[in-house]
Amino acid sequence: GIFVGLAESAAHGLDLLFIDDPTQNLDVPCKEAVAKLMVEMAGRKQIIVSTHDEDFVSYLREHGFDKNASVFHFESWNGNPKIISGPEAC
Repeated sequence: GIFVGLAESAAHGLDLLFIDDPTQNLDVPCKEAVAKLMVEMAGRKQIIVSTHDEDFVSYLREHGFDKNASVFHFESWNGNPKIISGPEAC
């Protein structure tokens, strides 16, 4: 799914890409490969990633995603969410 979105954004010259749960049903090597790809893309496009996969967030961080990103972690969701941002967000 992520590659269809990338192809579409490239074909239309879009600078913003929203990706929801990019690692669903992926094994660990594929998750890490997607993280590397997203870090590389973040240098050229604005990327918004929504995920529940804490391991994937760790892979993004290991490869430098948060150097040029704002990370927000919703710790709970009850109508008044507790949101953590910055380096302590993970």
